[in-house]
This record gives sequence, structure tokens and C-alpha cells, in this order.
Amino acid sequence: MRLAGVHKSFGAVHALRGVDLTVPSAAVTALVGDNGAGKSVTVKVVAGTHLPDEGQMFWEGRPVHPRTPREAAALGIEVVYQDLALCDNLDVVQNMFLGREAVRRGFLDEDAMERAAMRTLADLQVTTIQSVRLPVASLSGGQRQSVAVAKAVMWNSKLVILDEPTAALGVAQTRQVLNLVRRLAERASGSSSSPTTSRTSSPWPTGSPSCASAVNRRKPSAAICRRAPVRTGRRSPR
Repeated sequence: MRLAGVHKSFGAVHALRGVDLTVPSAAVTALVGDNGAGKSVTVKVVAGTHLPDEGQMFWEGRPVHPRTPREAAALGIEVVYQDLALCDNLDVVQNMFLGREAVRRGFLDEDAMERAAMRTLADLQVTTIQSVRLPVASLSGGQRQSVAVAKAVMWNSKLVILDEPTAALGVAQTRQVLNLVRRLAERASGSSSSPTTSRTSSPWPTGSPSCASAVNRRKPSAAICRRAPVRTGRRSPR
């Protein structure tokens, strides 16, 4: 995925200014910057939530214009937002298939969905969730993040973007999520990876994702592989 010269404004606030971002495959990258630097706006442009005012997005070498999150998902782009978008009153299986339920003969195929959820969690080596029928409300922050990531990768996604994945987590839970991110990259490349890190300050954060994370500058806990300038304005709506 590549962004070229992307601009985005919200009224008088120029959130993104000429963003150029290249996303290599099978890589883990962090997009790092101060609060209000434009990280989440960049993520939402890629995810189809915001339409850019100027610039172009390229996906697998061809220009694309995702106008909705559903169109971005059809390309293989999934986003795990900071609030995770999980329903506390539903169990793990119901959350992972929310809006995409498997149906057989007019009824929910509970067995097929449960098997698929267990298989996805096992592929990601998530072992801390005792049962996929536990309500999400009973899970820890790290476990919830694991469910949200598993939900994103279950649909054969090619690019998984995590928006501030460790913002509200403790040390142990942060380590759990970062290990999961590394396993995603290893799953894509078929081999182990040793990502590097980089830090920048607003308004010039840098990054180049494939499993991408938009993280707060005070918690530079994810990884960057290559540098590519992302030019943003001072403040932007989250």
C-alpha cells in the first residue's frame, strides 16, 4: 500500500499535509507522533473512513479510492481501532463474527463459527483465553486486544492496522500484544522477524507499515522497518 501527496482538512484545521507513505509486505511498522499529529486521521484515510481532499492511494500497484470501511475491507484492509469496537455483552465468537455471521439453512451456524474462531486464535498462538464462549466483559485488556486482532485477520486480510494498540495496557498486557503483532508478521512472511524502532515528533512522524500501528509517542512500543515521511498539521480531530 502506498499514499502519495495526501491532504485532509476539517474546516480550518489542516490535519494532513502531503502525506507520502509506503507500506511493505510482511513487515511491522509504527507510525509515531504526538497527540493530534494526524496518526489516526492517516489510518482512517487508509481504512476508508475519511476521504482525502487531495492525493492518491495505491493498493498492490493500482490506484484505489475506498469510500467506506466495507470497500477497504474488500481490498483486504482491516483496522483495529483504539476502542476495539467489541461488544461486552457478547462472547468471543459472537464478537469475531459480528455483522458477518455464518448462516446455514436460515439459522446461525454456531458450530462452524466456534471452530473458525478457535482455529484463528490457535494460529495466532493466543493461549490466554480459556474459552471462546466467555463474554468479552470478563476478559483483560490484552485478551480483548487479541480478540480484536483475531477478528481482523480472520477474513484473509492483507493489511492489519492497529490504532494505539497498547495505549491503555499494562506492561504484561503490552508484551502480549506486541508478541501477537510479531506473530502476524511472521505469519505473513513465513519466517521470524526482528523489527527495529524509530521515534519522531509532531508534526513530522515517520513510518511504513504492513502490520501497522499508530502509537502515542510516549509509548513507542511497536516497530518500524523503514522510514517514510508523513507530514501532518498541528491538531486534528481524533
